[in-house]
Amino acid sequence: MLPRTPGILSRLFPEVIFRKKMGDQKVLYLTFDDGPTEAGTAEILRVLKKFEAQATFFLIGKNAETFPEIVEKIKQDGHTLGSHSYSHVNACKTEKTDYLNDVRKGMACVPSAYFRPPYGKITLSLYRTLKTETRIVMWDVIAEEYEPAYSWEKCLSKLKKQTRNGSVIVLHDSDKTREKVLQILPAFLVQFSALGYQFKAL
Repeated sequence: MLPRTPGILSRLFPEVIFRKKMGDQKVLYLTFDDGPTEAGTAEILRVLKKFEAQATFFLIGKNAETFPEIVEKIKQDGHTLGSHSYSHVNACKTEKTDYLNDVRKGMACVPSAYFRPPYGKITLSLYRTLKTETRIVMWDVIAEEYEPAYSWEKCLSKLKKQTRNGSVIVLHDSDKTREKVLQILPAFLVQFSALGYQFKAL
């Protein structure tokens, strides 16, 4: 499994959010990529509401167009929206102009101060351009529940070991990951709520 995001990256890219410094406050930042989805988003929202937890949803533009009522529900529940491009393009496999067009189209569908590059990949040239247009958000800890070989218990164990105060944590709101996420999320919220953490949106 991937280790926690190295701290050196936050020093190399100071404009990017990897983790937030909280001082004496005990706060974690849950984020969900790839939604909204017809079934999964509603279930995630129910779990978050039960624990009075806020989160940030990085939405794919074409999914947001398909399910506008779910986007509204996310906002009504007090969560933050972020853009995750229009069609989940890979920065390392897409020509720069095409990538920027896709990202900007996604931002038009999901107006937000925040953008997370799909796959967590971005070139230096794209970074220099996009940092002037949006606040780029990566992460401190990623569950990797999208990996077929990893059980939800293994992903939860990783989160428990690597999460620290101010962590930005990635889970996925997709049909592929829904079953695992709905097992990981409540167990994670129980564990860290008991430790005195609050869950806030960016």
